[in-house]
Amino acid sequence: MIKLFRNIRQNFIMENKTSKYLKYAIGEIVLVVIGILIALQINNWNETKKEHHILRGHLETIVENLNNNQVQLSALIQHRQKSHALSTQMINAYKSNNNADSDSIIQAILSIVVERKFDPELSGFERLKSSTLYESQAINAIRDLAVEYNKIIEEIKFIEMRHNEFSENMESGLWKNGFYDNYWSFFRASFDFEKFGKPDSKIDLIEITNAYGEIKGMFLRNEFVISKVMDLYQSLSTKGEEMKTMVNDYLTKTN
Repeated sequence: MIKLFRNIRQNFIMENKTSKYLKYAIGEIVLVVIGILIALQINNWNETKKEHHILRGHLETIVENLNNNQVQLSALIQHRQKSHALSTQMINAYKSNNNADSDSIIQAILSIVVERKFDPELSGFERLKSSTLYESQAINAIRDLAVEYNKIIEEIKFIEMRHNEFSENMESGLWKNGFYDNYWSFFRASFDFEKFGKPDSKIDLIEITNAYGEIKGMFLRNEFVISKVMDLYQSLSTKGEEMKTMVNDYLTKTN
């Protein structure tokens, strides 16, 4: 094809047909420009297709993140509900000047001092932000939900961090005040009953609550904070299900 064009130009020049040569040259330039534009369009189309493929991968990862986060949230909610119920039980018993069984007291304390926190998977969300299609109109609703989802996570992280710090400080006070020295046999039994056996004595809830202010503080704060945390867990779970549905709908429509 190139050789053909070259021969045509040479014939025009040899025959001194300048005007025809100029028209031909302009036409050839136009053809070249059109060819370049078509090539660019094809390249842009291929790049866009590639970006959409990458976007789908990010969204599929987000669905996996949401599923795994939901499993973790369910386990945390179960633990928090038990911890909250035990704290409420201890507070009510103390206020009524009633005792509680030693096992329940130990489990109530352990449910607070053994730290738990939500550790979400967010790899898909981070990758989505790096996508060239992140600001596209097509995923506006998904992007907005992702922002809301992350805001709830940040609030959960902050409250859990403060709560765990408070519990650590209270536990440190109990160590210094000799609480664990006096009642360590009960904790050992809770870890391995067969190995350490059940202590002969019992724990007096009223006595330890009055003697160690840290215990009262732990129960009171745990009852209050866990209520807030569980509300956030539920909000995050609901938002996650909403987002998962939206992402799956998008993936189905663009398949």
